Amino acid sequence: MGYDISYHPISETQIQQWYFDVLENSNLINKLKVRVPSNQLEDESQRDDLEEFYLNKYKETIEYSKTMEGSFSKTHAYIIAITQGFFEEFFYTRGAALSFIENDDFFDKYTTSWKEIAPAKYLENFDFDRLDENYSGGVYLSSTQVEKFLIDYKNDEKLKSTIDELFSHDRINVFLRALNFAKGKKLGLLEATEVVEPHPNFNEEPSCYCNLFNCDPQGITLFQMTAMEQIKEAMKQAEQQKEKKGFWKKLFGK
Repeated sequence: MGYDISYHPISETQIQQWYFDVLENSNLINKLKVRVPSNQLEDESQRDDLEEFYLNKYKETIEYSKTMEGSFSKTHAYIIAITQGFFEEFFYTRGAALSFIENDDFFDKYTTSWKEIAPAKYLENFDFDRLDENYSGGVYLSSTQVEKFLIDYKNDEKLKSTIDELFSHDRINVFLRALNFAKGKKLGLLEATEVVEPHPNFNEEPSCYCNLFNCDPQGITLFQMTAMEQIKEAMKQAEQQKEKKGFWKKLFGK
């Protein structure tokens, strides 16, 4: 099974307010306002109904998180990423994650452990800060680390080469969009898997656990285009095999 990776711009303060605070007091949810982008609306008369719909979906997500069992990455970290998608834009890139880098120095320099962010009472089942399976949260870059990463990416050829290779096939453009978006709003950046799961068929809606319209479309479009190219190539190879079999059958009569 592959990884549908998403990157979620969010600050430590927002993590606390949108997730841990409402776990303690669900009444705080009614003071929050979810994001419904204008391109989701046919006209502004729909806004109130859609905001109520996604606020209720957010409430259900928080209530569900109270029943989840398992490691921190599979529960709290994952739900925090979903939560962010109700309030802010996020970014999708198929199969490319910082967690896949095999260099501990990278994580020491550019990521912040959940042990420094989450309240101690929620760290009982803490495992690690990186992705190792589907439906989980991964690394977190603070706003300061986002800025440092972007500076070093421009000036450190070794780092740039590593990141460009990891985010190959134009995925680097999506990842840089996520980083620059976070920088522009002075936010950190949270990695997760399977918050949104695109369908390779352009006519099929991606599945999403928050508000799909808050997902930047570039990454999903890139995935669909790549998937369509792979399908075309597979069909071409199948046709070539068919023609080859026909040639030998004609030549030898079997």
